[in-house]
Amino acid sequence: MGFRFDGYRRLTFQFNDGWKGADEYQYLGEFMILKSRLRHSNHQDSSNGEAGERIYTVRAPRGISRGDIINALRDAFTNGCRCEHDCCGHLQTYAYLPRRQKRRTWVVEVRCYYNV
Repeated sequence: MGFRFDGYRRLTFQFNDGWKGADEYQYLGEFMILKSRLRHSNHQDSSNGEAGERIYTVRAPRGISRGDIINALRDAFTNGCRCEHDCCGHLQTYAYLPRRQKRRTWVVEVRCYYNV
């Protein structure tokens, strides 16, 4: 796959996920998605707004602490909408706690759901 993205340490937590770009960050380095796979939701989950789950395998840059890697990955894969009301129907994502697979390789499970 080879998609690269920049990872950041979030320094302030004044805003929710929809507006987190307004917080302050420190650059950590370049991460790379090695592979991605989709886990589809069943019919019952779909009726509750679930849109499935995506599982990413990511390579982290060298010289970063375990805590910074976990926080950077959760921040990169968690997104909320900016609507001021519920049931807008926008897709949102939530990254579960990343798991270390090898020295620099991490697995991130990302739940996708609609704001319904």
